[in-house]
Amino acid sequence: LGIYDGIADAQMYAQRIALNWSTNNDIEFVGADATSYIQNTNRGVSNYYANPSNSVLTWNKIYAMIERANLAVEGIRNSALYLNGTEGEKADMSALLGEALTMRAMGYYELVKLWGDVPFKTEPTKNDLSNAFFPKVDRDLIYDSLIEDLLIAEKIVPWIGGSASTISYSSSERISKGFIKGLIARICLSRGGYSLRDKPGFPTERGENWKYYYELANTQCREIITQGVYDLKTDYTQIWKDVCALKADT
Repeated sequence: LGIYDGIADAQMYAQRIALNWSTNNDIEFVGADATSYIQNTNRGVSNYYANPSNSVLTWNKIYAMIERANLAVEGIRNSALYLNGTEGEKADMSALLGEALTMRAMGYYELVKLWGDVPFKTEPTKNDLSNAFFPKVDRDLIYDSLIEDLLIAEKIVPWIGGSASTISYSSSERISKGFIKGLIARICLSRGGYSLRDKPGFPTERGENWKYYYELANTQCREIITQGVYDLKTDYTQIWKDVCALKADT
């Protein structure tokens, strides 16, 4: 729940990532005249986030969420219930592990999309801070690790409408197998596509084995479709009516 709390923060999907960081160009949030453009309160990407004190807020919040996920992953994998519990207890703990792995992947995916190569670690920070500071890691290596984790997660988290043992996945507000498969597909498309590289000349290049990742994205999406637990809205406007009515669509 602490990781989920990070997702709902204003610096995360509640506002900044969903709205501010996703703007395509200056004019979406900033006026056309010079006076409005230089106002520090404007939320356009090139204006508001050019100020380091603003851009670091989302950076810090994502890494805080990742730290909570690292704690959860390590704690679950070393827990008595996960290692030696009943079949039901193991099923519940495995599902929680899958959710934690998925939210960690969400955090790193956002970091790479926004900043490119970033520091990457998958263990909790030690009290002496001996593992707190890392150099940046190539984004392809990060993507590969995230995909590997998510391929584990999608096998141990139920489809929506299902359950682990005592944990129900009937709510669309909880990570389920379909969401994980969708996230795998998104990350695979990023891994297989072109990216601005942090090396002399800053070339735009595609990583190795790109076709494999496109094929994996295709497979994951087809499995979502053939499972039959989702369908498309016949009325597109109903999506937004439900959102405004705080109606969760399962």
